[in-house]
Amino acid sequence: MPPSRSEVSSNRTPWLHAWQDPLANLHTNSSGLSFADLSGDGDHSLLVACNDKQLRICSGQGKLGQVALPDQPVALRVFYTDGKRPRAPAVAVAATSSVFVYRGLRPYFKFSLPPIEFPAEERRIWEDVCAGEGSITDALQALEAAAERGLRLSCRSRAFMAMGDDEARSAFVRRHAASPCHEPSFVTCMEVIRKSDDAADAVSSLVVGTEHGHVLVLDPAGNAVVLRITLPSAPALMAVAGTLDVEWRMVVCCRDGKLYTIKSGEARGSATVLGTAVEVGGQVVGLLQVAGLIFAGAGRHLHAFHAKGRKAFSLKLATSIKCMSPMIVGRSPVVSAVVVGLEDGQILSFKGRECVACLRLPETPICLGFGNYGRDSHTLVAVTRSGGLHIKMLRRAANLGRGQPKGDSLIGDTKLSFAPKADVYFSHVRRERDIACNMHRCFQGDLCQLRLSTSRSLVELLAGREKGMPCEQISNLRLAAWVSGVGPTHLLRVRILNTGGTAVSNICVHLVFD
Repeated sequence: MPPSRSEVSSNRTPWLHAWQDPLANLHTNSSGLSFADLSGDGDHSLLVACNDKQLRICSGQGKLGQVALPDQPVALRVFYTDGKRPRAPAVAVAATSSVFVYRGLRPYFKFSLPPIEFPAEERRIWEDVCAGEGSITDALQALEAAAERGLRLSCRSRAFMAMGDDEARSAFVRRHAASPCHEPSFVTCMEVIRKSDDAADAVSSLVVGTEHGHVLVLDPAGNAVVLRITLPSAPALMAVAGTLDVEWRMVVCCRDGKLYTIKSGEARGSATVLGTAVEVGGQVVGLLQVAGLIFAGAGRHLHAFHAKGRKAFSLKLATSIKCMSPMIVGRSPVVSAVVVGLEDGQILSFKGRECVACLRLPETPICLGFGNYGRDSHTLVAVTRSGGLHIKMLRRAANLGRGQPKGDSLIGDTKLSFAPKADVYFSHVRRERDIACNMHRCFQGDLCQLRLSTSRSLVELLAGREKGMPCEQISNLRLAAWVSGVGPTHLLRVRILNTGGTAVSNICVHLVFD
């Protein structure tokens, strides 16, 4: 079992148990949890977008209320649309092809993703077959040829090609004869980027990832697209850093298993997709940007990359990673860490490659959040697989400065922990420097004495003066010795090999050492 926080840096865990509700019935995904100061009075609540189309609000040790959602949510984010006082945020819930914005827990605005127009070749095929200028067979062959050339077809064309007979295809064409040649897009992920200030309540904008590989940046009001970026695959996870008006960097994990980096362009309001895509090597379940590093959790590994895509390190954990969350402790000094939830119920906090805190829950966490809850500014919230809710608070005297490496193995450079240099070491160094000549002279004298003793022993053996054992048997023995270890204790391994044809017994080995 992995060590507890007491084995990491102190004699007690840094987490205080605040509240636990195993029957909370909060079934959500890893992007469906957020904190919000709904009234602007400093009392923060917990918002959870559940899979049963309910937005549940928790405050203190109970549920404040719930709001019905029009569809199953994909992501939940809190953002500020203006600078008015009091600072009451807006709550954005992404579902299907829309983003629903709530103010004061009441529906306020709905943003629908712009429809995706068919490619020119596909649109021409549909216009011809709907106008009766081409047959069903010709349209089918044209669509199959376009798909073989790598053209991304619409859902309508794929459904048309999947039908079994021409009668069903004819009915399908008649049914869509008056339909426009475009299709709706769907939200896959959503994040928030601040506009010009890095404060927690600064004006911010929504960043939406779509099924067709687009990343859309909306204006602060949430009713228009100000920036559109196209990626090779559909985005699944996003991590945003910086401000929109100054400089920003966005890391997007797509369904092809690669990390793409988008940064602000030279002109204001433009963006550039860097040409280097990072292969993670597994299904990514969490993506964060913390302390200048990009953290990606895939399988049992927690990977860390530099901003330019070079891998910093990888940690192999005991079980699979299920969820991740940033952990920013705004104390002196400020600690930026990553909270990781594992399959076996462990919740580990990593500062770089060091594990600075450890916690165990009775079941697997599927969603984590660290932020302000109530009046406390350092609260960890975990939603488990059965829908239970666990709330932990960080001790005020918790020391998260330094821990120990965590995991079965570290892939990368691992430093050995040697004992610190003591005063005895420095005194020996000074002594060797002062009497170096005398020490070398003594060493040469001892070496000559050793060679002389060895020569005399060899002469005695050749003369047959060795008692208790014939000289022929001694000459067939080989002795080898190894010294293992780096100190302060060593292990001496001795091996004696008889290369002769006669067995030798009762051999005495004499060890001479200083």
